[in-house]
Amino acid sequence: MSTKTHIARGDADEAARRAVAIGRLCTEAHLKELWESHALRGEANASVLKAAADRGNQKKQSRAETSRMTWQAMTDEMRARNPHLGKAAVGRLIAGKTGDNPDTVRRRIKLK
Repeated sequence: MSTKTHIARGDADEAARRAVAIGRLCTEAHLKELWESHALRGEANASVLKAAADRGNQKKQSRAETSRMTWQAMTDEMRARNPHLGKAAVGRLIAGKTGDNPDTVRRRIKLK
C-alpha cells in the first residue's frame, strides 16, 4: 500500500513510516547516482595500477633471478678452487666484485 492509501484511511503512523522509508530510498538512490561514476573510476584506476605493478614486479623478479644465477655460478667456481670457504666469506667476495649486498648474496647462494 502507498502512503496516500494510509493517509486516506486515517492511519497517520503507518503513513509516516512509509514516507520515511521512501525518503530514505530516494536519498540512497541520489547518493549512489552521485558517487557511482567516482567509484567506477576508482575501480578502473585500481586495475590499471595493479597491472602496472605486476609488470614492474615481473621485471624485478627477472633481474633478481639473473643476479642469483650469476652469484651461484661465481659461488660454484670459488668453491671449486677453495671448498673450505663458507657462505659468509663467499658472499663477501662476490659482493666485493658485484657491488651487491653481502648479506643478500649469502642468503641466496647454496653451497654444493
